[in-house]
Amino acid sequence: MRIGFIGAGKVGFSLGKYFLLNEYEISGYFNRNIKEALNAAKFTNSLCFKNINEIVDKSDILFITVSDSVISNIWSIISELPVKDKIICHCSGLLSSSIFSGANKKSCNVCSVHPLLAVSGKYDSYKDLKKAFFTIEGNNFSIKVISEILNKCGNKFKVIEDKSKIKYHLAASIASNLVIALAKISIETLEQCGFSENEAINALSPLMIENVKNIFDKGVKNALTGPVERCDISTIKSHISALEDDELTIYKLLSKKLSAVAKEKNSGINYDSLNKILEV
Repeated sequence: MRIGFIGAGKVGFSLGKYFLLNEYEISGYFNRNIKEALNAAKFTNSLCFKNINEIVDKSDILFITVSDSVISNIWSIISELPVKDKIICHCSGLLSSSIFSGANKKSCNVCSVHPLLAVSGKYDSYKDLKKAFFTIEGNNFSIKVISEILNKCGNKFKVIEDKSKIKYHLAASIASNLVIALAKISIETLEQCGFSENEAINALSPLMIENVKNIFDKGVKNALTGPVERCDISTIKSHISALEDDELTIYKLLSKKLSAVAKEKNSGINYDSLNKILEV
């Protein structure tokens, strides 16, 4: 099957190169900025299409790799072209395939395909795709074909329902983006102890890396350590006394979530008194 890309950004570059290296034929790229389409085509030994009609005609599978806000506009254009029996995909983590409204009437197969990976560069992120976990959502034929592609590439994946896309994306954002906010709070707190930012990052690095490793090696419950898990009320009170405003609220809310994990781990410990202290 010939795979084409509408949009020559980081995701388009990376998926194109990745599929090429896994012996799939890349038909080429169409992009509003033709220079980027040329660069992507060169990178994947494929063609640069000067108009959208040509890439639709020359592709069996089309990946729409543009920003979320543009996907519906692209669909409104290509849905008026001969798309019968073709597979149209987008790579949004948030949006479902329902954005391709009227696809059934066009006898067109649609899906969303999302790699759980921070794609940070055009020319090197494809190397990381082999370890990415994918989610697929869409109609049965699209799911079957994309599943076969990912199986051949060696990627793990899960098929989810369209109604799950928002919570799925929320989970990814918490695990990726919001962790950075927590790291920022920790770094700023060490800076108040006289650390420079670099010193704080270097000091926290082994702790954070090992903790994340333990989560995925042992599971959330067995990775938990610290004052909440021990129900160390005096230590928690000391922490609370050193915090104020948003950071205090964040600390209490997250610690209360941890206490539920701790209770699951240590059924013999009563965390009621601790939870009272953690009320916001």
